Amino acid sequence: MLLTENDNRALWVTRMAHRFIYEHGIRWLPVNPEDAIGQHENWTMKYVAQVAQETGLTEEAILKNVMQSDDGVTMYNVDEDRYDILINAADGISPGRIRWTKIHELGHIYLGHLEKNERTVIGKNELSDAEYDQLEFEADLFASEVLASKWLMRYLGIQNEYEIAMICGLSDKAAQSRYRKATEDYSYTPLDATMLIHHFADYCKMVTVCRDKEDMEFPEFAVENNPRRKYAKAKAP
Repeated sequence: MLLTENDNRALWVTRMAHRFIYEHGIRWLPVNPEDAIGQHENWTMKYVAQVAQETGLTEEAILKNVMQSDDGVTMYNVDEDRYDILINAADGISPGRIRWTKIHELGHIYLGHLEKNERTVIGKNELSDAEYDQLEFEADLFASEVLASKWLMRYLGIQNEYEIAMICGLSDKAAQSRYRKATEDYSYTPLDATMLIHHFADYCKMVTVCRDKEDMEFPEFAVENNPRRKYAKAKAP
């Protein structure tokens, strides 16, 4: 079966997501976006409320006129080669959605959507509908594979979307989407996915927890150790 251009782009984005994981030393779930951002001197991130306080603008004005989005935006300063990420973390937006938005914006940077396309921002007013939809699709695909790789979810034996939400720190909607992808029928596991699983080897190891199994929120992940044999205390000669 011949791959379409979109198929090839999707495979490239997936490989880039895996490379992002390797390069930024991500070996544990849930992924912390701030750890990756902190590794780059020319990547900064601020929240809408923070910018509103600094500038005197209202949050509504920033969302409408600066971000043109309810979630987040990345602005590229060409002269200084700097990326400024702006995130909306208003009340009512779940931590899982905020985590997704942060990695989505990092995807725009890492995939070269701004620099390579000579863009200062990814916005509907600056791009055609087709261009905007393609770049948004790629950033979403990047975020999904960084935060909850379908290959890693399959290896962990995920049983439902609730487990993905808990393990990966995602919203219910995002977890449902990842569960569908993780349970699709694949005829093979690509080499970069095998390497990704190996990269998370420490995370995949059994972890000893001193707690009764029935008290755990997800007891199906726990395996109880067999009772140790008790030895009689040696008697004094």
